Amino acid sequence: DPWNVAPLVYRVEPEALTPRRDERGFHRALRLHVAADFHLPVVANVGRDENDDQWDLAAGYHLALEIPILAVLSVGVSGGYLWWRFGEDFLDDHDSLHAFEGGIFARAFAISGSFRAFLGAHAGLVHLATEGGPTWGTYVGPQAGIQFGSTFGMEIAVGASYRRLPDRAPTPHGTLDPYFTYGFYFLLERPR
Repeated sequence: DPWNVAPLVYRVEPEALTPRRDERGFHRALRLHVAADFHLPVVANVGRDENDDQWDLAAGYHLALEIPILAVLSVGVSGGYLWWRFGEDFLDDHDSLHAFEGGIFARAFAISGSFRAFLGAHAGLVHLATEGGPTWGTYVGPQAGIQFGSTFGMEIAVGASYRRLPDRAPTPHGTLDPYFTYGFYFLLERPR
């Protein structure tokens, strides 16, 4: 019978196969973020005195731990330092203060290979070191940005913080504070 032919079987040893990296694992690994922040309060600058030719601004840095829930969702905690400058004299120590922030965030991602775009929100506490003693406040707001890379990558984000601070605080309260963030991230575990 010409059809009675034994099947031809090829055997390949596992060690002979070229391993292929599973890109999906990068999106399920813990990430540590290190970034620089730049803030430009809206109301403080639009309503400043006509003799005040200096912009109110803030700059600083933050650390964040991002925890994936699924490949397209994550939550995290963050903390950082901000140097606020306000008033008419850029170098006047009385027209600046130090602030510390800490809070949580959540993000939803759109992923294409090693490129990730996200929308999210953040909220937390603000601690201002003012002359009258420490001042506490809160912040909440949206954020959006992009990430690209694998075990090491870059993040660029924009957002805004709606801050509520006591009236005696020199920084604007109850107003949106737009910000820009540029930083890097590192995976804290092997992609699985």
